[in-house]
Amino acid sequence: MPDGADPRLQLTPTQQGLFAALVDKRGPVGDWYRAAIAVINDAGLPDRLSLAAHALREVMEKLPGVSLDRGLDLPTKVRELRPPWEHACQARQDDTWNGAIGGELQAFLVVMQEFFEGQDHLVRTRRQYVVEFLRRLDVAPAGLPNDVQEENAKQWVAFHRYFDRVAHHGAAEETTFRDQVSRLETFLSARLIVRPTADFARIEALAEEE
Repeated sequence: MPDGADPRLQLTPTQQGLFAALVDKRGPVGDWYRAAIAVINDAGLPDRLSLAAHALREVMEKLPGVSLDRGLDLPTKVRELRPPWEHACQARQDDTWNGAIGGELQAFLVVMQEFFEGQDHLVRTRRQYVVEFLRRLDVAPAGLPNDVQEENAKQWVAFHRYFDRVAHHGAAEETTFRDQVSRLETFLSARLIVRPTADFARIEALAEEE
């Protein structure tokens, strides 16, 4: 458990429970979460929100324990479009496209079709990957309806996009950032921490009365 002597490492009860659950689930991920909270709490640290966002993004990406093959990164794919594009441009006349589609332009259009189809497939694959991961992560004894799983996946992706943007030094307002952190903590806690409640005892009592 984090050392309470250092104010930067102090965790709320909710954070303590999540930290322990993350360590139990995948040890190093808990340490990254702890580091993110310490960075947030260090008001004198320059660029601390971007640093904390980077750690939280790592928590989200490494928690599943497996990585999704994302193929080539987008900048690389875009660079690969330039040669067929420059070749297709040879068919232009005075910067205008006239007449039938020639071989060069047709080849470029085929490459572009493959590019966008590949991106669409990758988006669908990532979404399904998140759904499967959250299904495995959930401690609830019964499975969730498909529409709820899809909504949870959308929320997870939204969290990841936010922290990824801030990690790359995107604009971040501290109140909003802390709110996003709190929401992520609640999201993860609900799926990682089993909470027996008084309701269970009440249900058992009612069953015995029948």
